Amino acid sequence: MPSGYPDNPMLDANMKHKRETVKAVKRFKQTNPWKGSREVRAAKFDALLAELKVIYNKPSLRCVYECQRPYYESFASCYSPYNDLITMRGRFSVITFLHEFAHALGRDEYGAVRWSTNLFAKVFPEKMAVLANSGHVLTVNRATSEVQ
Repeated sequence: MPSGYPDNPMLDANMKHKRETVKAVKRFKQTNPWKGSREVRAAKFDALLAELKVIYNKPSLRCVYECQRPYYESFASCYSPYNDLITMRGRFSVITFLHEFAHALGRDEYGAVRWSTNLFAKVFPEKMAVLANSGHVLTVNRATSEVQ
């Protein structure tokens, strides 16, 4: 299995995720993570992180949010295994957050793309429908719709 970025998001409707994980992300979905001030949205992501930390026994994992231009893409977000720290940069992106969490679980780029995009597609199918891929990256297809 390759370890670098895949050529596409590797969608697989049969991919399995822990039942508790899917339930946690569904609860997160109910908060409408795309709405609210940066502080409100960060609190929503922090609540999801708190649930995922318990599910995956990652008590030391933390997440910080760097305030940058509101429409700055999230591509510079990262996970540091040395600090057990997710740094979210730019706009709030559920897929990016899940991707970086997957790194915290030890997944390489290939595995993180596969885990995060398939989990997002499972819980947010209506949002997935308006995304377009450019290689392994999913972005809003501005020609069809905006993710709200």
